[in-house]
Amino acid sequence: MLAEKLLQGSKIHMHTELDDNFMDFHSVNRYPPLFDESFPSVIEVKEDLPVGARIVHLSATDADSGFNGKLVYVISGGDTESRFVVDMETGWLLVYSPLDRETTDQYTLNITVYDLGIPQNPHHASWGLRPTFLQDSYSVEISESIPVGTEIIQVDSTDKDQGDNGVVKYSILGGTDHFAIHEDTGVVTVTKPLDRELHPVYVLKVAARDLATNEPQLVSTVPLKITLEDVNDNPPRFVPPNYRVKVREDLPIGTVIMWLEAHDPDTGPSSQVRYSLIDNGDGYFEVDKLSGAVRIVQNLDYETKQVYNLTAKAKDKGKPMSLSSTCFIEVDVVDVNENLYRPLFRSFMEKGYIKEDALVGTSVMTVSAEDEDKERDGEIRYSIRDGSGLGIFTIDEETGIIRTQELLDHETTPHYWLTVYAMDRGVVPLSTFVEVYVEVQDVNDNAPQTSEPVYYPSVMENSPKDVSIIQINAVDPDAKASDKLTYRITSGNPQGFFAVNARTGLVTTTSRKLDREQQVEHILEITVSDHGVPARSTTVRVIVRVLDENDNRPMFLEKIYKIKLPERERPEKERAMKRDPVYRVIASDRDEGPNSEISYSIEEGDESGKFFIEPKTGTVSSKKFSSAGEYDILTIKAVDNGRPQKSSTCRLHIEWIPKPQLPADAAPLVFEESPFTFSVMESDPVAHMVGVVATESSDVPMWFEITGGNYDSRFDVGKASGTLIVARPLDTEPKSNYNLTVEATDGTRTVSTQVLIRVIDTNNHRPQFSEKVYEVNVPEDKPAGTEVLQVSAVDRDEKNKLTFTLLSSTDPFSLRKFRLDPGTGTLFTTEELDHETMHRHILTVMVRDQDIPVKRNLVRVIVNVDDTNDNAPWFIGTPYTGRVFESAAVGSAVLQVTALDKDKGYNAEIVYSIESGNVANSFAIDPVLGTIKVSKELDRNSNNQFELTVKASDNGNLSLSTTTNVNIAVTVSDNAAPRFTEKEFSAEVSESVNPGSFVSLVTADSQSSVFYQLKGGNINNAFDINPNSGVIVTQKALDYETTSQYKLIIQGTNMAGLSNNATLLIHLKDENDNAPIFVQKEFKGLISESAPINSVVLTHVNTPFVIRASDADCDRNAMLIYQIVEPFAHNYFAIDSSTGAVRITTPLDYEQRSVFQFTVQVHDLGMPRLFAETAANVTIEVIDINDCPPVFSQELYETTVKVPTYKGVEVIKVNATDSDSGPNSKLLFSISEGNIGDKFKIDPITGIISIQNVTQLRSRYELKVRVSDGRFAAVATIKINVKENKESKLKFARESFKAYVQENSSQKKTLAAIAVVGNQLNEPLFYKILNPDSRFEISRTSGVLSTTGIPFDREAQDTFEIVVEVTKEDTSEDGAHVLVTVTVEDLNDNKPMFVNRPYHALVQMDAEEGQVIRQVTAVDKDMGPNAVIHYYLKEHQEHFQITPSGEISLKRNLRRICSTQTLSLLLWQRIMERYHSQQK
Repeated sequence: MLAEKLLQGSKIHMHTELDDNFMDFHSVNRYPPLFDESFPSVIEVKEDLPVGARIVHLSATDADSGFNGKLVYVISGGDTESRFVVDMETGWLLVYSPLDRETTDQYTLNITVYDLGIPQNPHHASWGLRPTFLQDSYSVEISESIPVGTEIIQVDSTDKDQGDNGVVKYSILGGTDHFAIHEDTGVVTVTKPLDRELHPVYVLKVAARDLATNEPQLVSTVPLKITLEDVNDNPPRFVPPNYRVKVREDLPIGTVIMWLEAHDPDTGPSSQVRYSLIDNGDGYFEVDKLSGAVRIVQNLDYETKQVYNLTAKAKDKGKPMSLSSTCFIEVDVVDVNENLYRPLFRSFMEKGYIKEDALVGTSVMTVSAEDEDKERDGEIRYSIRDGSGLGIFTIDEETGIIRTQELLDHETTPHYWLTVYAMDRGVVPLSTFVEVYVEVQDVNDNAPQTSEPVYYPSVMENSPKDVSIIQINAVDPDAKASDKLTYRITSGNPQGFFAVNARTGLVTTTSRKLDREQQVEHILEITVSDHGVPARSTTVRVIVRVLDENDNRPMFLEKIYKIKLPERERPEKERAMKRDPVYRVIASDRDEGPNSEISYSIEEGDESGKFFIEPKTGTVSSKKFSSAGEYDILTIKAVDNGRPQKSSTCRLHIEWIPKPQLPADAAPLVFEESPFTFSVMESDPVAHMVGVVATESSDVPMWFEITGGNYDSRFDVGKASGTLIVARPLDTEPKSNYNLTVEATDGTRTVSTQVLIRVIDTNNHRPQFSEKVYEVNVPEDKPAGTEVLQVSAVDRDEKNKLTFTLLSSTDPFSLRKFRLDPGTGTLFTTEELDHETMHRHILTVMVRDQDIPVKRNLVRVIVNVDDTNDNAPWFIGTPYTGRVFESAAVGSAVLQVTALDKDKGYNAEIVYSIESGNVANSFAIDPVLGTIKVSKELDRNSNNQFELTVKASDNGNLSLSTTTNVNIAVTVSDNAAPRFTEKEFSAEVSESVNPGSFVSLVTADSQSSVFYQLKGGNINNAFDINPNSGVIVTQKALDYETTSQYKLIIQGTNMAGLSNNATLLIHLKDENDNAPIFVQKEFKGLISESAPINSVVLTHVNTPFVIRASDADCDRNAMLIYQIVEPFAHNYFAIDSSTGAVRITTPLDYEQRSVFQFTVQVHDLGMPRLFAETAANVTIEVIDINDCPPVFSQELYETTVKVPTYKGVEVIKVNATDSDSGPNSKLLFSISEGNIGDKFKIDPITGIISIQNVTQLRSRYELKVRVSDGRFAAVATIKINVKENKESKLKFARESFKAYVQENSSQKKTLAAIAVVGNQLNEPLFYKILNPDSRFEISRTSGVLSTTGIPFDREAQDTFEIVVEVTKEDTSEDGAHVLVTVTVEDLNDNKPMFVNRPYHALVQMDAEEGQVIRQVTAVDKDMGPNAVIHYYLKEHQEHFQITPSGEISLKRNLRRICSTQTLSLLLWQRIMERYHSQQK
């Protein structure tokens, strides 16, 4: 518990043993805390309360004293979302995090108050709840035939409140009169017969409200969904009720002549319809029982029988009894011309095969159709009219042989579709078509292709088996070849360091360990093969770099170095002696990089600090002298920089010998050569001997040393031998020539020479291309020899010449098209490119250097061939012949010409036009589709044959074109065009009908059967038409709100191919399928408490407050009715059910209730009624007016002032309240009478009366204090008794206290701890400031005086006198006073300010230099050094100057600049105001 934690620390310091004779009255916790009777049970808050806002004050009392009566408040339960917090000391309940009514609309908080006594005495309290349903929602399924009065479900809720607050009543919030709910039990019953076909689902809102009387009634709602189950109560109904159809006598057996349609509004098996023929016309017809398709089963003959009357039956599958209905069908047999049979393909689809490498003109397959007619009516001509293979294949019009017209490529197009038409040569030609599928069979003409031309992976040496190195990705454009590729290493792996997964191409390590020191790089060749016949393969290089591991320790060239050196004499000055080299030890490490970086150190033998070793070079030097006979042994350690580090040691034995004595006839000291010249390979290892530097013969020992030119200490010379060796690995890139200075000495004489060393570069870098992939676009019309691009590469090795080679290509065909200049890397074309043949060439280019060993690299070059207009269009299916009836309507299509173009894009866009032969402009051609149409009425007497020349042009920059001849014959129609019974039909259908519902029936009269189709206006394919009967049905769900009407264009075509159009205007009938939606979730209004009854509530912008909702439906379905949900709100407000305007029904009083919160529901007037999904939350704020006078908390106040006292000491605080709010509740206090001698003053805002004058106080004062809210006022009496303070038993540690605070500081600072003596053990003391100031505060129990963080301003007030009182109890009279003087320390926070500005001065022309012109003065509000002011001119002046004290004087005579006797100058002195801070 919180209080236990607060007391835990005090328990630690308590003494467990007490004197038996001692009784501590302040430590006995006798009474528990008790909440006040005014503790609230239900509180309503706004959800927009800001964080930190106060909600309610929870007040409790405890009769104990001291800490036993100190209370702590906590929330002990119910705040699971951490929305609230309670101030532990004051008991104020605050908002801790933002509230959201839509997430949680009520909280039940448990509040516990503890005292701080031992043991603790807690007290608990909580708030009430609204009714709560046991479920979030309810649903039930019932039969549509359920009897009226049947109970279908019971909803239940609970309310944890007591009495009437916990009694729940149920109701249904409107929406239907088919159901009712028992207000006490929550049982829902059926009140009217139900029909699923009219209303399948009901969604009701059930409300539960308590019966609270003293508080607002609380309401909860829950949705109840009632679903009706279907009963077979509807028979199928034919649409239309009867049928009439015309059938040609030549239709073959099995032809569908019509479809029956019957609809059953039931669901499930009850809606499944089966068709049958009761009268089948003597066995000439049959019907499909599922689809309703009526077929011919015997050949018809017009001459035998012209009319058949059939009877059809539709029956559902309902249980326990099925329902059925019948209709009549009249079949009229139509006589036809001699061309009885259309060509017939044996199959509706043909399939052919052709290999992709077949030559142009290769036969693919033969299609064949049959026609039972005789002579020309039975002669068939074939043509390809459509499909993806249009232009790729041709067909022999007489034999039907399909041949290739272009080269094929399976990888580009694996198959083609062709639409092949077979048409007879009758006067009214008949045709049929077949879809031909041509599969292009794959030929293994593509080798596998890897994703990269070369791979550069790396792997760590000593890696274990099966470490993945790289995944080789390859694809084969051939069909399914990529799934069957095989990978194998064919070169570069003699020792079996690597393995490749034959199926996946993953390169891994084997059990053989890689050793970088043996071989740094492995060049593998991996061959990728497919399984074609013949098999094709490609080889890719994988260059594996072995990464170094620190597996070699540094090795010294010698384990023990023994050298003899001449003694070194003591210098005259020890400090002047420089550090001379002694000997260089060299170690090498076979690793590379950080693993081979060596650091040297002396491990043993240098205890006296005589020697020093260079960590990087291993050079041992000494700054101290060494005498002959001395012997030093050093242990030197070499450590590499790898992880983990490896090391080795060596010993250096140094024997110091006397300097050799030179004979008198000693030969001069001379080198054998000067300079010496050597060369060395950059790959030579450490310790490799470069050469020997020798002197001419000498009888005394010699010592050699490199004294200059040894860049990065790459070389070393043998101390005694003069042998020059490589000391560190070489690299020609930073430096390739060295000029060393080598000295030789015999201990007495010294001679030097130059050694020139040339480091020869080795080929250790691979050429690198400037780009990873080169890609370029080249127009196809560029001539042979055109430069395509230049590949470039660089080689870091010295003077390496690079050679470029065109290595390979994805398609071998590409290599013939290009050549590569080996020296420059420029790629040229060798012949013209063709976009249509190959639009992309993928090449692989190799670059290699000319050094040993040869280094290579590869790169991909992609050449995209851009299309140009180099192909003219060409017509397919020529020659074109067509026929048109004389009666053909304007706009009728005659035939379509089609041209193709091998180009792409704009170059392949074709525009058609008629060039000649179009007499009287009888025909027009669609420029895009090539469809030739009738543009004028035709007359065979004028012209019965047209020979048109049609032109096809492309849209290329230089347009290319071709022409063809089109012969059109005008013939006479055997039948007139169909004629609709009306030009415009209309229908109305409900938007809620199911797909498949009947809409309308259109009919057209013709001499032959009419085929109906929808040609336009069918938005989103919402409707469908029976092509035989003309019945229009819905095909998709309709929505009035999306589309309210449709205008369908219906075309009727007879068997002669003539057609006519009619219009069907369909109006949708709106259904109530959209619930109202409030325009906003929250509505807020205002009303003055002085407003009369029936006043309209207003908004914040002073407009009428209206609750608004929208409904997407129309008419009555969108007429909205508003109602207030909560019963209590009806006592105060009424809402206009039509407009949503809210008015008051009773006078309001802000002081009784300032805010009303309730909900408003809305429903429409449709059937069924629909309610808004969520009610709107309404908040109405009552505007306060000044109608309440202020009231003092007491009519008489009485207090005592003890003297001596101090100015500013608080005497008493009078409290007054005003039930109004805002400015109306702002109170002002004043002393109206009795303030004799102005001894007291009152704060007009807080009402605190304090001492103003402490001299000659009388023993008694009676003040009259007035409080006013601007309109009303009240007066209270304050009796003040002045008494001398009795000497208190409490004494302060000091007579007065002093403290200091810096001005402008906003930090809280402890000023003083007011220490008191004379109180009993455990007896609490209470401190307070008698003259309160917002800038100071004192701890109530500890007496620590501190600032509150409000900044001080010394210039406004530099001293504060704080009077502190201490008492044993809060109300005890036994108290003591002490004065705390607080001094504010100055900061330099004020600028100097000039006074009496602006300054003017008048100067005589003959004024002498040094004459004082004007005194300027500035002041500074700071004090001390912060207020010291110095003056100077901000800008340089030639004739004037200023002293630090502010005197402006003449620096130079004015005669030199003006010839006039006198000069009047107006000086606007720009004198800088300058700070002088304490720091200066």
